Amino acid sequence: NLVAKGMLNRSGLVDFDVIDDGDDWSHEVAVRPVARGNVVQFVPIEGAEHGGESADPYRLFQINREWVRETILDSLGDICVSRRTEVINPWLTRCGAAVLDDATVSVYLARQLDLEKGFANARDGIAAQHDSAPAIIFCAGQSSFSRIGRNVILPLKDYFPAAGPDAEERSEAVFRAYRRSEAEVERAWIVDLRMIDATTAELKIPGEKPLQISGEVRIMVFRRLVDAFNRCKGPQKVASLLKGCASKSMNDVFKREWKHIKDVYLISSKPGSYQLSVKGPDQL
Repeated sequence: NLVAKGMLNRSGLVDFDVIDDGDDWSHEVAVRPVARGNVVQFVPIEGAEHGGESADPYRLFQINREWVRETILDSLGDICVSRRTEVINPWLTRCGAAVLDDATVSVYLARQLDLEKGFANARDGIAAQHDSAPAIIFCAGQSSFSRIGRNVILPLKDYFPAAGPDAEERSEAVFRAYRRSEAEVERAWIVDLRMIDATTAELKIPGEKPLQISGEVRIMVFRRLVDAFNRCKGPQKVASLLKGCASKSMNDVFKREWKHIKDVYLISSKPGSYQLSVKGPDQL
């Protein structure tokens, strides 16, 4: 049934080694099954055929990734007024946009957010879209995080189960979760690094004046600091913050601005390590 529906594709037959003390085979030999209709015969390297039985236990299948993606996108389409889909990168697909409280909210499908590479590609892909409002990100799989910046992460399986409420009820559940997360953001401490143009970014930390950052290396350093903060990683070594660039010190990267940045936006609780200086809500 799964093959007929398109979820699974046949991908051949399993190969394995066998040891047979009878018949013409008295040693270990690599064989490959050859299916003739619903019957499989084992063909060793020498080319002799042996036996004949049902091929079903030896068939290999693989999930049709495109079918899964299209099925998920069809489900997400229930909450979208615009269903323009776009594969931004292998980890992120734009599903369209919803209208919520008179704001247009982009809807994305992301995967492997628990992996560094997946999280970074989803973050960068969304940042490049320059959405005016925080987006909804449905996570296919596990995620330890509820947000990427101001964008709200919702577990796909919680809102689109195999059997559950109708489209209208699902949409209401999604929008309630989005509003709840937005309210928490307003009450809590949140850090946001947003690109202004191709070479300039703006860092927002509660209680501090927004900091404009120019230059690829400087933006990279602060992006790593923001990622560390969002992932609760604590102080980051200078070597890891500057990995991949020629500079070996923060003073060399930020020049005359370093003293102001170090005293206001960063703290150093360990020698040679820095983290963002973020006050909790009770300190603001």
